[in-house]
Amino acid sequence: MNSVDTVNIALPTEETLMENAKKFEMAWLRPKTIGDGKELTLRMRVNKKWTGWKLKDAVVESVGLEVGDTINTEVSILLGPDLIDDVGDTDLFASAESADWLLENEICKGSVIDGRVKLIYSQAPVGGVEGRLVWRISIVLLEGIQIINKRDKSANKTKPAKSADIKTLRELLGN
Repeated sequence: MNSVDTVNIALPTEETLMENAKKFEMAWLRPKTIGDGKELTLRMRVNKKWTGWKLKDAVVESVGLEVGDTINTEVSILLGPDLIDDVGDTDLFASAESADWLLENEICKGSVIDGRVKLIYSQAPVGGVEGRLVWRISIVLLEGIQIINKRDKSANKTKPAKSADIKTLRELLGN
C-alpha cells in the first residue's frame, strides 16, 4: 500500500461513522453477544506510541495476527454516544499492509484516522500474571482509509538536555 492519505474507496460519511461508533460502544459493553468478528469503519484517535516486538506472543496470537509483524497502541473511538467508561484505552492492532500504512504515514500519538476494523473478543494474558487469561475486546485495523489529523511532530520529540544539565553532568564525571 502506498504512503498516501487516502485509498481508492468511498470515504465514510459522518453519519456512517456515528452509527458505527455506536455499534462499537454496544460491542464494547456486550462483546460476547454483539462484537466478535464484526467489521466496521471507525474514526479513531491514537492515544499512545506504538509497541511492536515487546508484545507478548499470546496477545498477538489472541487477535489472530502474526508475531513479529504486528504493532499495537491504544485508541479512542470518536463520534460515538459516549456510553462507555475508559473510552481511551481500546487496543488497536495492525499487521502487514495495515501496519505499513500507519507507519509510512507517521500515524502516532494524537493522530486521527478513519479505518476499516474488525472487532475481536478473545482471551489474552494479563500483564504480570503468568498463566492468567482474561476475555477482552480489541480491534484489528484491516485497512487505513484516510488521515483526518496527522500528529504534531513537535509534541512527540524528546526535549534536548539543557546546557546546565550537561555542565552538571561534566562536573560529576570530572571533565
